[in-house]
This record gives sequence, C-alpha cells and structure tokens, in this order.
Amino acid sequence: MKKAKVSDQSTIDYRLLFDKMFNGFALHEIITDKKGKPVDYRFLNINKAFSRLTGLKSDIIGQRVTDIIPGIEKDQANWIGRYGEVALKGKESRFEQFTEALNKWFSVIVFSPKTGQFATIFEDITVRKNIEKENESISRFPLENPNPVMRINERGTLLFANQASQPILKLWHCKEGATIPDTYAELVKKILNKKEVKEIELPVKNIIYSLFFAPILKDRYVNIYAHDITERKKSEEKYQALINLAPDAIFLAEAGTGILVDVNKHAETLIKRPMQELIGMHQTALHPKEKLEEYSTLFQQVMSSDETSGVEALVVDSFGKHIPVEITSSIIDIYGKKHLMGIFHDVTSFKNQEDKLTTALKDKELLLQELHHRVKNNLNLLSSLFSLQSSYSDNNIVQQALLASKNRVFSIAHVYDLLFQTKSLSQLNIKTYMQQLLGHIYQSLSIPDVHIKSDVANINLPPDYIIPCGLLINELISNALKYAFKDSGDKATKQITISLLPKKGHKEIKLEVKDNGVGLPKDFASETSGSLGMRLIHILTKQLNGKLTISSKKGADFKIIFPIPKEAELL
Repeated sequence: MKKAKVSDQSTIDYRLLFDKMFNGFALHEIITDKKGKPVDYRFLNINKAFSRLTGLKSDIIGQRVTDIIPGIEKDQANWIGRYGEVALKGKESRFEQFTEALNKWFSVIVFSPKTGQFATIFEDITVRKNIEKENESISRFPLENPNPVMRINERGTLLFANQASQPILKLWHCKEGATIPDTYAELVKKILNKKEVKEIELPVKNIIYSLFFAPILKDRYVNIYAHDITERKKSEEKYQALINLAPDAIFLAEAGTGILVDVNKHAETLIKRPMQELIGMHQTALHPKEKLEEYSTLFQQVMSSDETSGVEALVVDSFGKHIPVEITSSIIDIYGKKHLMGIFHDVTSFKNQEDKLTTALKDKELLLQELHHRVKNNLNLLSSLFSLQSSYSDNNIVQQALLASKNRVFSIAHVYDLLFQTKSLSQLNIKTYMQQLLGHIYQSLSIPDVHIKSDVANINLPPDYIIPCGLLINELISNALKYAFKDSGDKATKQITISLLPKKGHKEIKLEVKDNGVGLPKDFASETSGSLGMRLIHILTKQLNGKLTISSKKGADFKIIFPIPKEAELL
C-alpha cells in the first residue's frame, strides 16, 4: 500500500511539474515508411507551455504533424528527419532552429524515452535571436556606431574599439592591442567557456553604461556593445525611493516565473527577512505551505487580470507567524518585460479589532439572552401570583379579572421566552408566536364548542411589534370567547377567525379578529367604553401607529391596520 501511495504521489508531482513547467514539452511517436525512413510523427502528449509557445491546442493529440502544420516536411530545418534519428537511434540532441511554419526561433532539447518515440523540451528564443541579429547588424558598422563597441579575444586583448568607447578605455587605462583589466578579462574567458551572453553595468564619471557581452565562438572573441542607461538608472532610483516611501509592503515579481525581483523596506519589515534574501524567492514562498492549494485560484486570478484589489490572504514571516494582509496587485511593464506588483496591507490591527467587536457582540447577545430569561421568569412569577390569588377568591368577577391579567402577562412573557430560545435577538416569527398564544388563551378560558380559525403570515417582526400584537389578540379573543356566544341560543358552529396578513404592496399589515356570535350592542361605542380591555385595545393600536375599525354585521369584527416596520422580514 505504501508503494502505491508513493507511486500515486509521484504521478501527482509529475503532472504538476508537467503542467506548471515554463518550457514547452511534447511527447511524440515517429512514423516511418516501409523502408524505415521517418516521414511523419504523431503527437502523444503536450503541456500548457507547448500550447502557449506554439499556439497549438490539446486537440492535436493523436494527430500527425503534417496534418497540423502542412508543409513542415519541406521545411529546411528537416524536423521530421532530425527527430526520427533521435527516436530510432536514441541519441540526445540539442540545437537552436528557426521554424518557417511558426515564424519563431526555438532552443530545442530532444531525447528518446523509448525506441520509436521522442520527447522535446523547448523555449521560444525569438526575442534573443532578434537582439543578436540587431547586434550583428550594429557590429557591421562599428565605426559609425554612436554607442561604444569593442572586441576582446580570449586572452583579454582589446582587438578593436570605436571612438565612442574612449570614456570606457580611459577608465580601464587601456588601448587597442593592450590587455583589459583582469576582472573583465576573466569575465570574457568565462563567457566563451560557458557559451553564454552577459550584461553588466559600468559607471563612468557621470554616465552609467550597460555592457552587453556577445560571444563569437567560432573566432573565440567577444563583442562588447554598450549603451547609456543613465536616465533609466535615475528612473529606477526614483522608483525605488517611491516604493520605499509607500506605507505598505510592495513585492515585484516576474510575471512569467513568479520570482521576486524587488521589494521595499516595508516588505522586509512585514516578512522579517532582508531584501537580499527575499529577491530570488518564488512569490508562493510568502504564504503558508498549507494554504498554497487554497490560494492557487487566487494566483490564477491575479495572473489573468491586469488589476485585482481587496484580496485577503495570509503571509508567513521568518519566525513562522501568520500575518493577515489585503492584497492589491497589478501587471506592469518594466523595460518591455511584464512584472506583477503586489501591495500587501497588514490588516492585523483591523482583524484584532474585528475579533474584539465579535467577542463584544457575543457578550452582548449573552447578556440580552440572560436579561430576556430573567424578565420571562419574573413575568411567569407574576402570572403564578395571579393564579394563586385567584384560587383564594370566591368572587367570580375577581377571578375573571385575575385570569385576564394572567393572560396579558403570558402574552408578554411568551415573547421573552421565544427570544431566549431563538438565535436572533432582534426578530421573532409572528406565526410561531400566535400559534402558541392562541393555544394558551383557548385552554385558559375553557370555552367549549368554539372553533378558532387562524391565518397568520410567516413574518419576522421586532419584539416591539410582537408584544402589542399579542396583547391585542389576547384582548379581542378573550372578549369574543366571553361575550360573542353568550345566550346566543344558536346551534350553528361557533367560530372565531383571526388573521394577520400583509396588504397589497407589503407596506401595511392587517390584523383582524371576528366572530359569528351575537355581535355588539347597538349603542356600543369603543371610544367611550369604560372597560379596561377596550382602553388597552386603543392604546395598543396607537402604539403600532395603526387604525382601528369596528363593525357588527354578522358578529363582531375588529380590524387594525398598521405599517410594516423596516426591520420586518417577509418569509
């Protein structure tokens, strides 16, 4: 099992390398004629960099190159023949070649993983070749060239220098036929041996030159092309001063590789590493390893857009401490090369303050819950006192008054009971509250043969609205149960209907309680009624900023319309 896991991990690591490598990679199988001569080859696999560099997509897998790139068999580079020799003989080959079909220069490494197949690893060197071509063109006219041009052989002898080179030669105390300073002579040898180009900076009085060393391997000498970069260096110094004055950490990375090439002082402070250590690191090294998979989408988002802002992430300093930051990034062009600039704003203090506020809010919620719990207990104690007092009285009027008071207290206490149980301390569901309240009222009054029908909307309301609604319904239903069917002598179904529904437009709520009983007395006037219940109904309606309408056609009908509060939530 362990070997299988290692193999699986190796496959994953290979796939990641295959997909993420910067160079193009492709695997092919060679196709020969009857005589064994290579005449074509078929694509077996390619990586993303291959598609990016050639413009050929993954749908070419399984197809022949002559179908994909017509005319390639006639290309002077002899791609098919050259690759066929590697695939059949197994000998690795390295070369630089221009392809007419794609109009590009490529540096190619080709090898055979098994007989009949070959793999290519290549990079686009078109830009470098164009530069070399331009330099070759310049070198044809060294005398007229306004920039310094020099030629040094492998022994460090100055073979040629144009007039523009004189400031450099004065600094070196050198002339044609003499040996250049040891430091530069050793550099020339190194360049010829390693077969590489090199670029260095050289200050000469008030001028800063960029020296480009181009080896001519066949003749074993190096051409040096210099140009004045003084203004560019001044711009760089201004840029460096500007980013060091910035209040946040700034990181600059190559867009293609993600390698850090510059940072400011705040970046050193944030990560607690010196600039020399940060430059050369990959940008992913700034973040915790366990977060890299999670941040992979973030990196893709940053690279695919010119500018992103407000992205939250964690960075890790040299001591392993995780620091929360908010990142603003943008793709910028510096001397023809795309770079990714990231501005990292440390939000540690903000996060700490946010945590304190969250803790304070939780403490407040706990305090409110405890307060609601104590209010509920005190109201329940008051309700119990009413029940106890009622049991000691033989006067029916007193008992009814105490029962009414007990129900009023329950209407309020039940709100605090629900507030204590619910997660929200600012809203309650009126439908849930009404169902439980109606059951309590009906049970406490014990009026038989009366059917209560309710239609209550699923609305969340603030407690300031729930309590008046509960008290109103308590008063109206209690009155209906006590008086609507008294001495009615009607054998029809006795019914009380309660509805609490939003009106059209959802700007108002209509609370209605009606019955099919005997109705109200002809001389009934709610405003002049001396009963406590009616006085409460008017007070509570006013508290809701509502309007009360009373009618008595087929029983009593009480309607209260009030505005829906802003905090309400219709479900």
